[in-house]
Amino acid sequence: MATETVEAVEYLPQVAPSSWGVETHNLLMRHRDGAADKLMVVLPGEYYSADRPVLDYVRKMGFQRGYDVFSVQYGFQAAGVRLDRSGLPRLQDETLAVVGSTLAGYRSFCFVGKSLGTPLAVELARRTTAGTDAGPRPGPGASAGAAPGKPSGTAVSLILLTPVPRAVAEDTGAAPALAVIGTADPFYSDPDIQAALGRRGVEWRVFPGLNHSLEVPGDWRASVAVLPQVLAACDDFLARI
Repeated sequence: MATETVEAVEYLPQVAPSSWGVETHNLLMRHRDGAADKLMVVLPGEYYSADRPVLDYVRKMGFQRGYDVFSVQYGFQAAGVRLDRSGLPRLQDETLAVVGSTLAGYRSFCFVGKSLGTPLAVELARRTTAGTDAGPRPGPGASAGAAPGKPSGTAVSLILLTPVPRAVAEDTGAAPALAVIGTADPFYSDPDIQAALGRRGVEWRVFPGLNHSLEVPGDWRASVAVLPQVLAACDDFLARI
């Protein structure tokens, strides 16, 4: 008699209001047995969602390595509009608030950022390491409270995919970090990126010829061929932290 196989994952949509006048549709991939004490948070790029190849496979590898995985959608993405620089502060506040609501009950965190998501990942790692609330910064005279449910001995790590310069312009903190970039990425030649390549505390993997999408421009076969190397770098990092 055939037995039915129960999938080990639960997909739990997390809807949140946004100041862009829409609701964001975030997604928690949770182990059905509820035993995971690790959370991976996936923060996409401006034009590179969590469903695009590198992020999609990274969240799958995180799940297979025992993480629950929370994928973020930004308000401007849900609204279908472009992001301008004036929207960056509220993007950060909204993202930190949405992610902060998912942290309780976990002891280990891996913040994965792609491009626009890399400074958000660094900020989340700093706040989680410090034990401060991942929500919006408090106003004058207020103090940040402890993150709800944050246990002692929390472990935090970072995967920064094609980081923007401001993500690595300063020390990324005590969290182990992997940064992945290609030499055809316009940001690769930025002075802040070049300075960060020699800075201690961040492990860099630089791929010749890859652009900001971690692809070989104009060559889909070469792009597909190099994808396993990019993913192997991320999986190796996850195996060691």
